Amino acid sequence: MTLLAFSFSEWIYLQTASTWKISLERLSKLFFNYLVTEWGIEEKRVAVLMASNFMKIKGRKLPLFLKGHTFQSDTGAQVASSTFNKRQIRHDAD
Repeated sequence: MTLLAFSFSEWIYLQTASTWKISLERLSKLFFNYLVTEWGIEEKRVAVLMASNFMKIKGRKLPLFLKGHTFQSDTGAQVASSTFNKRQIRHDAD
């Protein structure tokens, strides 16, 4: 695992000339690209795993770069978001 983290850190620096002050969404997209280009993992597989990980936290939005991929986790993302906003939904219905 340490080797992966070190090689990813080096790769990020080559891509961005920085390794700090990178937003979570940008870092996620970089990690996605790294796994696909450097490790040769299929895009759809990486997208499904990353989306599943993102949606473990209730109410979190799926990053835009993952929305372009079609997979079953999309419906889970919508359910998680709608249950997070129960009070707002109730307010809008009044």
